[in-house]
Amino acid sequence: MLPAKPDILKCPHCGRLMRISALMSGDTFDMVQWSDTKCVTPMMESVSPVLKCPVCKKYFFYNSNLIIGECNTFNDSSCGHLSYKSLKEALRQLQPHGKDEITLRIMLLQGFNDHYGGCHGTLPRTDAPADERKLFDDNARCLLKLIPENKLFCAEIYRELGEFDKSLELLNDVVCAPRIATIAEHMRERASRRDSSVFIVAGCGECERTAIKDEEMIVYKRRKDIARTNIFKRLVNKLADKYINDETEEF
Repeated sequence: MLPAKPDILKCPHCGRLMRISALMSGDTFDMVQWSDTKCVTPMMESVSPVLKCPVCKKYFFYNSNLIIGECNTFNDSSCGHLSYKSLKEALRQLQPHGKDEITLRIMLLQGFNDHYGGCHGTLPRTDAPADERKLFDDNARCLLKLIPENKLFCAEIYRELGEFDKSLELLNDVVCAPRIATIAEHMRERASRRDSSVFIVAGCGECERTAIKDEEMIVYKRRKDIARTNIFKRLVNKLADKYINDETEEF
């Protein structure tokens, strides 16, 4: 993974500038994908589809049109990933429709599974509080209505809901490529034994599934403000600039 200088993004609500991470190149090494479509790529981390402004605290969908430039130095930046709590707030605030609603509801489904997925360091679904379980059920049923054409994912959602017969019925109708057929067979096996926990479908095997903690976007500071940081950090930043841009300014 080779990081690039952070992009400067403008909040569509309050207009404040913030830094988001960018990459020159990445790699799928150590990639892990789960049955609920969550994909973890430590060497190619992407910006969250939904972001939260650290100043006005409002949520918005990431769009490359919001990027107005890039930082001059390799300062701290964030991919803006949201916690399960923040995802619930985002759904209430944004009330999205269409593809945006599908995106946010899938993120919310995955956020629940980060805590109550039933495997790899998460709690069993039966340990989820009643209100959280209801939210999961309501969100999952909304997703089923939004993506009826995606039979494999719908089968997975029914399995996670504990409606195993419906999951098996859909899986019997799924026609897919050999690699995907293997995933469907694993789903069928788990549905047959009444197992609703998420599982790894691709990647490096056993790994811990961890919940995302709020990583707030970092408010952009212009170069004159950066000068207030310690000497070592200034040297590192200027050396990085010199290496990437072949600058000749003295430091």
